[in-house]
Amino acid sequence: MNIIHVVPHYPPSLGGMEVVAQELAQRQAKAGNNVTVLTSTHAARAGTHKPQANLTVHRLRFISVANTPIIPGIFFKILSAKKPAIVHLHVAMAATPEMTAVAAALRGIPYIVHFHLDVGPLGRFAFLLPTYKQHFLGRVMRNAKKVVCLADSHKVFLEQTYKIPKQRIQVIPNGVGEAYFLPAKKKQNKVPVILSVGRLSVQKDIPMAIRAVANMKNNVIYRIVGDGDQLELLKKVIAETGTKRVQLLGPLHGAHKIAQYKQSDICLMASEREGMPISLLEAMAAGHALVVSDIDGLRETVGSAGILVKPRTPEAFTKALDSMLKSKGALAKYQSRSRARAVQYTWDTVCHEFETLYAEVLNAR
Repeated sequence: MNIIHVVPHYPPSLGGMEVVAQELAQRQAKAGNNVTVLTSTHAARAGTHKPQANLTVHRLRFISVANTPIIPGIFFKILSAKKPAIVHLHVAMAATPEMTAVAAALRGIPYIVHFHLDVGPLGRFAFLLPTYKQHFLGRVMRNAKKVVCLADSHKVFLEQTYKIPKQRIQVIPNGVGEAYFLPAKKKQNKVPVILSVGRLSVQKDIPMAIRAVANMKNNVIYRIVGDGDQLELLKKVIAETGTKRVQLLGPLHGAHKIAQYKQSDICLMASEREGMPISLLEAMAAGHALVVSDIDGLRETVGSAGILVKPRTPEAFTKALDSMLKSKGALAKYQSRSRARAVQYTWDTVCHEFETLYAEVLNAR
């Protein structure tokens, strides 16, 4: 099978969409498929991609407009693609979907849309967003053979907002790597460790999380793993609160990131919007208790493995965190539920569902 993944950013760029695209591409290539990734040069550096049989990663030059990468090379790469093929379009940013859809149509190649997150504000062009979604992105998704989303709540959103027929939407959750399934701790940390992992962006609202931790009654350590546009703002918030509890660790990968999961007790996620964060699934596999925003994308994933916080205020998060630490038994209960719940989210399961979907789309032509 010839599979073409189109994704605006790709590791080492940080983010859930990037990790999902990489996991699928690498595992599909390992299974014997011919896999191509079309992405931008964003965050690329020498030695970024280790050669792998059946996998080709094209990092193409781009122009940034309102924090959105415009990648003309994607259009021409799809036009020259070998058939039969299927295009797997990862959606969370503007411009790339439209370019991909037009090229795929001209080439006669079917495409599916993988809806990770609704397209957010486009900088100074944010006022154009409703028009863009209705007349451009909506058309791309309605013309797709299938639209994949991460949770049932997203399915309802796609039906209502983008008028996509229910039968063309399929729910396939994200997965988590085997290395993150860690054994239960024999002893709890004397000083509980709270962890947040991910891009330091407006969407994640780490400043709110910092303010919540700063006001806790319990003594804790709060570690933040990641990098992004809000780094300087976080330093400012830490200084304003005067807290000594927060540690900014920067971006970590592989064994270094897993080490932080091993040392931590609670996953804190104060996001204003989410798809299905890979870092949340990693924290669940590692056996973290969860304190997260009560929003679509998190609500269904967490279930009874943590505390869903509403309203989304520093005071509400402070109360939830202190409540979770009222006893070692309460913390251990959430940690056990989290680990058990993570078992349903494996990459083997996710890859099998996509393989079945690809075959369905190609056989229906």
